[in-house]
Amino acid sequence: MMSVPFEEHPLLRCLGSVDAAIDDAAELDPAFLPTHDKARALRAVDRELARLEGLRLRLLAASADVAADEGARSPGVWLAAESRAGSASGVRAQRLAEALERWPEVGRALRGGQVNPAQAAVVADALDALPSDLGADLAAKACAQLLADAGHFGPRELLVLGRRVLEAVAPEVAEHHEEDLLLAQGAREPSHPVLVSTAR
Repeated sequence: MMSVPFEEHPLLRCLGSVDAAIDDAAELDPAFLPTHDKARALRAVDRELARLEGLRLRLLAASADVAADEGARSPGVWLAAESRAGSASGVRAQRLAEALERWPEVGRALRGGQVNPAQAAVVADALDALPSDLGADLAAKACAQLLADAGHFGPRELLVLGRRVLEAVAPEVAEHHEEDLLLAQGAREPSHPVLVSTAR
């Protein structure tokens, strides 16, 4: 009885199609494109790069077994060594991959091309900085607010908006959180004894 070979995973077939399409496009000379078509092509390539990065990060998040097989610290570090990108870049990629697992809406936005990797990293960091007891509904509102903001602002502006997102979606909660932070900061600061001069 003949064994039936396993069918190739759809993800690998999809990546093979992408590779073939890029091979075709790589042979075309963009110099003869009209200006407005060059602009369209640049935007399209930029969007597809973001989407591919989203897919790469999702793969990294699911590839702990690869790191274990290869004796690597993480899938990101292993891939960085494979591609000679440097371990620091692998650590950053793995950190973002794990953050996008915590915030799947941000990952979906990246894979859909609605945000770029730099924006996704800033949004995920802002969401991770929210109070741990915030609650799923308010966290989802904060996520939706920042993803909407990403349609208008770059990473630097998003960084500022991310620090104040709680004020935008839940002002009362933000006020209490600010008070708690100030109280915690005051508790950490050592009290300084009053120095009494002995000079006569």
